[in-house]
Amino acid sequence: MQNNVVITNIAKVLDPVYKWGRRNSVWPMVFGLACCAIEMICTAASRYDLARFGMEVFRAT
Repeated sequence: MQNNVVITNIAKVLDPVYKWGRRNSVWPMVFGLACCAIEMICTAASRYDLARFGMEVFRAT
């Protein structure tokens, strides 16, 4: 029970830091109307890490 309390308290402390990082993260601005552009915009959302997929430079072409 003691471990759960510690983990819960750590999560409460780190949650604002996590939200701040997501709110202020750099997100490339892309304009596109085709279906593939919409997919690229969703892929570049801050929830995902493009470096994990080998795409360090974001190109829409």
